Amino acid sequence: MGLILFYAAATLTLFASFGVVATRNIVHAALFLLAALAGVAGLFVLLYAEFLALVQLLIYGGAIIIVI
Repeated sequence: MGLILFYAAATLTLFASFGVVATRNIVHAALFLLAALAGVAGLFVLLYAEFLALVQLLIYGGAIIIVI
């Protein structure tokens, strides 16, 4: 079960990161970046680092959405 969740979070991070680079629309890039950060937060949760996952989403994800 854990391996499936790891691959799902890693795939989300990989494809969302590619979406950030590939798109030309800044709003779409920000949403892709938020999805990539959510994937990284999912990886933190799988590593039992819940605080880092929360910081990843609230600080980095929130800051990027607010700045855009």
